[in-house]
Amino acid sequence: MSIAYFLMTHDNIAQLTRLLRAIHDPAHCILIHVDAKSPAGFRREVAQLAGRWPNVHLMRSRKVRW
Repeated sequence: MSIAYFLMTHDNIAQLTRLLRAIHDPAHCILIHVDAKSPAGFRREVAQLAGRWPNVHLMRSRKVRW
């Protein structure tokens, strides 16, 4: 069975890394949105993290009202 996850984040790469490791399965699809107000360095870290797995994708960043 395939599961789709949608993750919204704005900081804390360590927490996002732990979450991805916990839920990752090659059969699942994971889409990550990084708030556009997040620092560019954080967005780069998320892109590098997502690049480790072919089923983890990044969405275009937009400003989010939390």
